[in-house]
Amino acid sequence: MSENVPNSSAQGVVKKRSFLVAGGCALVAVAFAALPSTASYQSEDWVSKGLPMSVPGYQFVRADPNLTDCSYKMDPVTYEVLKPWGIVARVFSGNTEKTRGQAYDVVVIAGNDKDSFHDPAVCFTAQKWMLTNHRVETINTKTRGQVPVTMVDMQRDNDRSIALYVYRVRSGYVADNVGVKLRMFAHKFTHLGRDDEGGFIRIIPRSPDATAEQLKAFTADWIDEAAKSSGGYY
Repeated sequence: MSENVPNSSAQGVVKKRSFLVAGGCALVAVAFAALPSTASYQSEDWVSKGLPMSVPGYQFVRADPNLTDCSYKMDPVTYEVLKPWGIVARVFSGNTEKTRGQAYDVVVIAGNDKDSFHDPAVCFTAQKWMLTNHRVETINTKTRGQVPVTMVDMQRDNDRSIALYVYRVRSGYVADNVGVKLRMFAHKFTHLGRDDEGGFIRIIPRSPDATAEQLKAFTADWIDEAAKSSGGYY
């Protein structure tokens, strides 16, 4: 029995079509890469005004009388590396019988540059913290439903702490760095080159005896307050 040999002219047509399809895909990829960013730039003042000054049971603490909207400022190098619209650091101290003695350090790095949505493990490690027990957990909020967050245990010499971080982009909250980069790529692809935007949120307890459940509860309340103060942006 002889094999069926495809017609040579048909093979040529198939090859030509394959070449055209491949070339078309390459042109689309080049065109997409060349699309200019159409996202608007926001000021640090705009970022600050959209973030809560209080959380139920906690009040923002002005540690420096020269600072009116944050507890402390990041150094210029941090701004150069992360390229944010703005960085707002606020410490919230408990002001009720139930929360007195507790405090939480909240940092929001807002922007639309991928560097702003960085992996905090790099910063923690540079500060000599050893990180263990990375895990994704879920917190229950009133405004955003169930929100995934990343929690990590930290140790530096005899100091021990825990930290929580999460990313906010236009499609919602994302727990990890890989996930947010994928969301940002998908947004740019489906919005004709427009950059995604939002913020990186990091929360660390200032009280050494704070538990993971207390940290999660504070974070849920902070997200609910941020949703209100930002008009739904967070």
